[in-house]
Amino acid sequence: MKKNIAKLLLDGLMLAAVTLFYSKHTFGMQFHEIGGLALCGVFLVHLTVNARWVRGVTARLFQKTLPWKTKLGYAVNTLLLLCFALIALSGILISKTIFTGISGDASVWKPLHYFAAALTIVLLGVHIGLHADFLRGMGRKLLRLPRPLSSVLLTAALVLVVSFGGYQMVTGSFARWLSAPFTQSTHTGQQQGQKPEGAGEQNRNRGKGGARQEGGSAGGVAQALTQGAVYGSMILGTAFVTAGGERLLRLAGQARKKEARGSSV
Repeated sequence: MKKNIAKLLLDGLMLAAVTLFYSKHTFGMQFHEIGGLALCGVFLVHLTVNARWVRGVTARLFQKTLPWKTKLGYAVNTLLLLCFALIALSGILISKTIFTGISGDASVWKPLHYFAAALTIVLLGVHIGLHADFLRGMGRKLLRLPRPLSSVLLTAALVLVVSFGGYQMVTGSFARWLSAPFTQSTHTGQQQGQKPEGAGEQNRNRGKGGARQEGGSAGGVAQALTQGAVYGSMILGTAFVTAGGERLLRLAGQARKKEARGSSV
């Protein structure tokens, strides 16, 4: 139980930290670069904590008896590792404050940086959604709410998060980031200094010339909370959709097995 709680805390901190790096203007470019690289290191720690699961699945990856859900989870984790590696590499090559002596072609590496960041949102959501049963069980043990109340709260959270997250994906920069390596217009815009930012709410927090408005630590915290709500809703919205889809597939599989047993009698 304590080990599971520790894993949940690590995952929760990672999720909260991830949302802070989707706008370099929240706490400044230096924080964005140093903290982003540190976060990539934390992800490696996360994989190390779950090394036993990784080794076990790797050894049985191509066995037919291995559930499809486990194989999908393995694929998602592999893609997340590749995304974090690409984010770190591209971040170093387009660095403005830390690795100024190392440079790459910005027209190539910036779109890849944005693309990997956007894909990470989806992959994190799928990763969380595949563990929905475990998270739901842990939540009930920790909160100990009556089942009817927990069902109402979960349904309300589902509607709010999916609606808000979907809205942000459509109206914010997510789609532009995801298509960045494949659209010439994005490349041209970036070369002219038009860098994709976060959702619309974040752009209003910036001053003229793209600089962050001076509002002290309170302004930075407020912007961080807004940013966390925007990108957190995208991740959790994807998680809810994934969990719902997985549940439907599981129920369909159970129905097919029941039908097969009935026809064989």
